[in-house]
Amino acid sequence: MAQIRTAGRVAIVSAGLVAATVSATIARRDPDLSLAGPSGSMLALEVGTGLLMVLAGAAATAHLSTVKPGLLLALAGVLWLVQEWDSPGAVAAIVFTLGLAGSSLCPALVAHVAAIHPQKNSKQAGSLVVWAGYVVGGVLLGVGPALFFDPAAQGCHECPPNLLLVSAQDSWVSTLRALGLWAGTVWAGALVALLAAWLLTSSVARRRVLVPVALPVLGYVALVAWEDLHQAMAGPATQSADHQLWPWQAVLLSLLAAGSASARIRTRRTRASLTQLNLDLTRSADIELRSTLAALLQDPELKVLYPLTDGSRVNALGVLDAPLPGQTLTALTHAGAPAAFVSHSPRLLDDPLVVEEITKAAGLTIDHERLRAETLAQLASLRASRARIVSASDAERQRLERNLHDGAQQRLVSLALAIRLARISAADGTSESDKHTDACSAELASALEDLRNLAHGLYPSVLVDEGLGAALELLAESGSVALQIRRLPDQRHPTAVEAAGYFFVAEILRRCARENASLVIRDDPLALVIQVETDAMIDTELTDIEDRLGALDGRLTVCQNSPSGSILRAELPCAS
Repeated sequence: MAQIRTAGRVAIVSAGLVAATVSATIARRDPDLSLAGPSGSMLALEVGTGLLMVLAGAAATAHLSTVKPGLLLALAGVLWLVQEWDSPGAVAAIVFTLGLAGSSLCPALVAHVAAIHPQKNSKQAGSLVVWAGYVVGGVLLGVGPALFFDPAAQGCHECPPNLLLVSAQDSWVSTLRALGLWAGTVWAGALVALLAAWLLTSSVARRRVLVPVALPVLGYVALVAWEDLHQAMAGPATQSADHQLWPWQAVLLSLLAAGSASARIRTRRTRASLTQLNLDLTRSADIELRSTLAALLQDPELKVLYPLTDGSRVNALGVLDAPLPGQTLTALTHAGAPAAFVSHSPRLLDDPLVVEEITKAAGLTIDHERLRAETLAQLASLRASRARIVSASDAERQRLERNLHDGAQQRLVSLALAIRLARISAADGTSESDKHTDACSAELASALEDLRNLAHGLYPSVLVDEGLGAALELLAESGSVALQIRRLPDQRHPTAVEAAGYFFVAEILRRCARENASLVIRDDPLALVIQVETDAMIDTELTDIEDRLGALDGRLTVCQNSPSGSILRAELPCAS
């Protein structure tokens, strides 16, 4: 790829040298009709401007993101030189014809360069103006008149033949040129207004990027508009008036070539600064990308955020973070995926070249910090999960104590009192003995039921003996929620997996507040997927369920949670 680019740059420079040689030769043969006239310094300015644009364009093609503007700038430099070719000094017919067709295209190409700088594709308004320039310069002032221009019929017997000639029509040539000059004036005015609007509405950072290219183009096109307007108003008799403004056009085009190089110089400085960051990182692991970018871009509130698999973003310390209000988020992509996000002041990174250079130069730093941030975030998640598990265990112990104290214990106390009363009644021989005996039996049955429910809530024995399907059927029969089971698992799974699935369903039903629910289970040797659909909105935290599933590398997905109902899915991998 590098060899192809090198060969392309050599071809561009070679084409520019050939065009410069041809233009200088034609100008020396017939200096009276040349833009430079008989002056050697003016000819040097003309040829030097074209070559400078060609060299700047060739240099720009070395960078992938500036290949297109580089090619356009180099072609504009060649067409600047082609303006000399529609002259009797052009001995070859092909050279003369190219001069007739392409001598007016330079402004359109220059406008195209400004429209796509620094972005690769221009905005819609810019695209319309650019293509209008090609129509004016290429058709109305170029190919169109050339189709009807016969040099011999116009009295130029020394001119080579026009290879594009279709029919000699002097009136058509005059009409198309007049129309092209007026249209060119309007087009140039529209382009000047567009560039001025871009400069005025851009941020300070983006204006620094636009000015080196937009200002020279703006001045050059304004001079072209003034020249077209002068020729259009002067009439056909003086349309070949001398180009008094062309030296200033040459100066502005030279500034354009220099301005296009300034963007590459700026990005090289950025790359040098960030390359030094990578060198520092190899010597110390304490270098922080955020502080370095903040100093480099002069934005103290800048943040660097790294994406996690769940869609959240963390800083370099693995802490969840988000952009400040009013900040802009710019992605630093690697292999087509965002590797990091920079939260910065609005329009600070409007230049895509700077973003690309940051991504390239700080690639090692970004990977290092991203991996460290992911590790720290996972460690923090594990610590939080462990704390939640301890808290949940303590809460569960308290719940068991309350259930034993308020349920079975109270019933056993009542049973003890009933037995004492029964004994007293039996000793006295009263008829109340049978009544107290029945009360004892009732209390004993209630106590046993409470203990049975409590034990079932801890870990139902049917789950161990008969599996998840039987346990869920029993849960559907004894629960307060009308549970409709659409499908049950066809096979047994590891005990831990079945327990996690059972308690997932039981906990969701407990939070359904007596609403209807349905259950669908899909299982295979590799995974167990349980989906619960309820008519209620679950407005409580599901962290405890996520922790229990996560302990088995499972995942909880909330497919829907709205007043119209909830859909929750638990996925437990590695089931067998």
